[in-house]
Amino acid sequence: MVTNGNPEEVRLPWPDVECQARPGETARALLDYIAWIAKEMRQLGFHGGSRREEWRRRVHQAYAALFVPPVPGYGDPYPPDVPPPRNPGMWPDIPSAAVPGMTVRHQLSVIGHLAIQLRDKDWMHARRGETEVWDSRLARVRAALDHGEAKPMPEEAQTSTPAATIKAIESIRSARAEKAKRRAAQERAAKRAAKKAAKAAKEAPKKPVGATKAASKTKAKPTAEAAPKPKKATKTKAETKPKAKAPAVGDRALCKISERDGEWLARAITVFEKRLSDKIVGLYSTTSRGGKVEPSSRKEKREFVIQEADRNGAEEGDLVIAEPKPVGRRQYGPAFGVITEIIGHITDPRSASLLAIHAHDIPTEFPEAALEQARSFTPAEAPREDLTTIPLITIDPHDARDHDD
Repeated sequence: MVTNGNPEEVRLPWPDVECQARPGETARALLDYIAWIAKEMRQLGFHGGSRREEWRRRVHQAYAALFVPPVPGYGDPYPPDVPPPRNPGMWPDIPSAAVPGMTVRHQLSVIGHLAIQLRDKDWMHARRGETEVWDSRLARVRAALDHGEAKPMPEEAQTSTPAATIKAIESIRSARAEKAKRRAAQERAAKRAAKKAAKAAKEAPKKPVGATKAASKTKAKPTAEAAPKPKKATKTKAETKPKAKAPAVGDRALCKISERDGEWLARAITVFEKRLSDKIVGLYSTTSRGGKVEPSSRKEKREFVIQEADRNGAEEGDLVIAEPKPVGRRQYGPAFGVITEIIGHITDPRSASLLAIHAHDIPTEFPEAALEQARSFTPAEAPREDLTTIPLITIDPHDARDHDD
């Protein structure tokens, strides 16, 4: 569609260009005729007379020139789908001239289908080097199916350039014209600035050479009392380079290894986020491959594929703890895991608390010493009144965590 940078050289794309093999006609006009005549020739008895064998050979010539097997997207082995015969033994439901198992109706269907595809998809053969080949093919098909003045193509079978293509070309032309105007304006401004600078340099008074030398000799020398100029503080290379976070015990880091005086040293470049454990606390769901565990934490980027033998009774919607499944060789793709514990269900009101407890290893049981201390105390003696027989109406459901009575 676009050639060079001249807006006037923006031309229509293929097939809306002149066919090199048939000067004076565009590739679109040839495709219009091929699509129309292929449809007309599929009529019953269209060439059922003495010239039937001749037209059977000509249809095959057109088919061989246009169809290049295999063409992705057009069917297999002969696009499109084989049309059912209507009147076997009569035109066009007769065997093709050279393709076993194919009828003339099928060949004409392929020719018309490909012609429409080539005409409506202007990007298909717009690359340099392909247009010449397809112009030659279309010219051979047009010559093979040409019926001359005996069967002229009606005007309603002719198509025109899509409006979107014309609009795109006009947009490109306008953009290039505007760009050329801006470039010309910039060049004129640069010329005016150069002329102005040359004129100013010509009119400026010239200083005598002797006066310049004398002025340089009489420059005041700095005295001892004059304060020296402070030097600018310059940062060393080590100070300007960003420092990596210092790794702690158990951290994983990307390091640069070097040797010094017989010892190997490692300098941390990046400290990775600490992974407290290889386990995942998340939601179990069933898939076509068995199941998977999706982590509850957004910081966790892993997820485990759970096979049937490793789900250990987990069902859809269960909150589980899963660990990676040991493998004996290098594994590619999703990691496999084993469910080690079921901690609840997603519908449980305590689900958020359960996830937080197990994700951060919060203890849920008191140590034995604390329990012994609690058992050693006795309730304080105070007057109590049993009010459990009084019916109450609360504003919270039975599964609420805080009762605002």
